[in-house]
Amino acid sequence: MPTMENDSKFWRLVAKYRRSKRGEMLLSLNETARNSSDIADRIDVSTNTSGNYLREAKQDGIVECVTPESDRYRMYSLTDLGQDIAREL
Repeated sequence: MPTMENDSKFWRLVAKYRRSKRGEMLLSLNETARNSSDIADRIDVSTNTSGNYLREAKQDGIVECVTPESDRYRMYSLTDLGQDIAREL
């Protein structure tokens, strides 16, 4: 059962990602796992920017790397929390 603190964190994250390029990133990851370059192309930002968005989303616990052993072309997907947030966007 979610606690009040978890519920508050959830809604803060929804607000952070709503109506932004970060939110567009989440929605693109909701479709399928993608790499940073593909995300950058889809949401019209630089690869560095998409990498920063991914790093931040990983810290927020909403994105995970599904190919951590790969040095190149790391693929990312949404965690369960990320999927819940994407549904609210």
